[in-house]
Amino acid sequence: MEDIKLIAAIVSLTPGYNISIGGGLDITRLDENIFSVTYPESDAMDSDIKEKRFKDAESAAKFFEQKRQALKLGDDFLTEDDEE
Repeated sequence: MEDIKLIAAIVSLTPGYNISIGGGLDITRLDENIFSVTYPESDAMDSDIKEKRFKDAESAAKFFEQKRQALKLGDDFLTEDDEE
């Protein structure tokens, strides 16, 4: 779970970094102790975008990574057909 700790550390930084995977999946810090994850409801192109808020960065990062895995977003999910 090294990825979760790294994501949490980045979004906790003072400048207020945002991480976006694409497809509507984002994580950011809204306030000192409020973290937001926006995500598509499904992997359909016209899926509604939802938001869930957390009081700590690690919980938000864990949810972000679970959604990334469930929706198969990110370069690690690319197939050879997608790259052509």
